[in-house]
Amino acid sequence: IAVSPDGSEVATVARGEVFVTSMDSGRTRRITSTPAFEHDISFSPDGRTLLYASERDGDSDIFEASVAPDRPASFTAAGPVVEKKVINTEGDALFPALSPDNKRIAYLDNRQSIKVLDLTTGKTVTALKKGQIYSYQDGDMTLKWSPDSRWIVATTGSLVGDLDITLLDASGKAEPVNLSQSGYSDHAPIFTPDSKAVIWETDRDGLRNADSSGGQSDVYIVHLTQEAFDAFIQARNGLKPGAQPAPTDNTWQPQVRGSPSLMQWSHESCARAGSHSKLIGFRFFESWADADPASWLKAE
Repeated sequence: IAVSPDGSEVATVARGEVFVTSMDSGRTRRITSTPAFEHDISFSPDGRTLLYASERDGDSDIFEASVAPDRPASFTAAGPVVEKKVINTEGDALFPALSPDNKRIAYLDNRQSIKVLDLTTGKTVTALKKGQIYSYQDGDMTLKWSPDSRWIVATTGSLVGDLDITLLDASGKAEPVNLSQSGYSDHAPIFTPDSKAVIWETDRDGLRNADSSGGQSDVYIVHLTQEAFDAFIQARNGLKPGAQPAPTDNTWQPQVRGSPSLMQWSHESCARAGSHSKLIGFRFFESWADADPASWLKAE
């Protein structure tokens, strides 16, 4: 299931086919009609394109279905929907995600690496090499773009081991950075609107069943720059944050391990009770060497 950016439409997969339903009228339109299985659907940031994987040629490739340029950004409105294949690989291409600027598609290649296709040049770069990820089943991994289209945050590892949260450079130039390093199940990562913090779920601190088959989850946040962390603390203490770089500033770099200089980073833990999240503490590390997993949470 995928919800359009403006919340007006919902895309679903039913019996291997893609459908889109209007939230206002309830009208449903069938997008695909093939003997193959379609899956891993997502909307483009402008709501005019659907990306999905389809197993039509013996493996899973990436297709897009788009609304005509002269029509409203609605799949349930009258007008043609044009489909085409955008990524054709020798193995399986899964979990396609279009960047907010509509210029690149990130995807899981053959369940073993993360690649990024530049739609303008047609070139593909590897953001995460083989050996750090393996997908055993559909939906077990997550790829999310930063709002500034420069970074990707992904679930890495595997279900049979542990799942980590990893920051990737969409250009493929910088080394990946493991943000969680918990040894437990970390999943569902997203960026904050300014791209300078990542939030995810983890069961590292939660109560577990006697057979360890499941447990409670908490919500963690890691700030990627000193300025973002300082602004967070100031706002948390009721102070007006100081001047921050403009949201469109694309010159900042994450100040975490792997950057030119070893800088600060932080974790914030939020315990969930039902549908609510309650802030219970935080710890700010002076350097990566101080980031002892046993002391990540400092209760207030």
